[in-house]
Amino acid sequence: MSKLIIEEPPLQVLPSLALVIGLHEAIILQQLHYLLRDPRFGRRIAEKQWIFNTAEDWRWQYFPFWTEKIIRKALSNLARLNLIETIQPEGRVSRRKYYRIRTEELDRLAEVAQMETSKLPKREDGKWTKREVPLKTKTTAKTSSENTKGAFAKHQSFFGEKKPLHPYPTSEEAMYETLEHHAIEPNPDYDGNFFAVMERSGWLIKGKPVYDWIATYAARLAKTSP
Repeated sequence: MSKLIIEEPPLQVLPSLALVIGLHEAIILQQLHYLLRDPRFGRRIAEKQWIFNTAEDWRWQYFPFWTEKIIRKALSNLARLNLIETIQPEGRVSRRKYYRIRTEELDRLAEVAQMETSKLPKREDGKWTKREVPLKTKTTAKTSSENTKGAFAKHQSFFGEKKPLHPYPTSEEAMYETLEHHAIEPNPDYDGNFFAVMERSGWLIKGKPVYDWIATYAARLAKTSP
């Protein structure tokens, strides 16, 4: 038998799920589900089972065919879609993220997946002929320039005529792309949920607006990375 034929534990994914949230996201979500069902993996916190891994761990153990960037992006998308919950109970000691599936959101998504797959054209034998549905659910978000304009207006009394050095990102994904554009390797496992914390604070630190958030991110990584 060819070595390219499955003779090892395979990665599985439902096409209907991949059509709605994306292939990478669907594969990771399915793998997370498998790990959460086995008590040998992860850790139980507050009567809930969690799986803990860094992006490097995910790649080394389960997805060697992807880059860490792809894995981080897929996990970020799953969190944005509210399909997974993340915590960092180890704090500054490790910065490893713990993950679990939001089953109630997954149940709601099942209805969406069923509706989307029902739109696929079918042959007389009932099989799909081609894919004509979006790969991911659409979301509406402000552009980076709109977000910066609003943030600048809110903090104009502090900045005066000087705007923030870089537009504030509108999502974690946009933040990572901007960091990479400025030759800074993002590391969600050690950044202390930087985007979520800054969003909650209105991009303020000690009551003052952040002028250069990219430098602030780099400084935080320098302090927390091993």
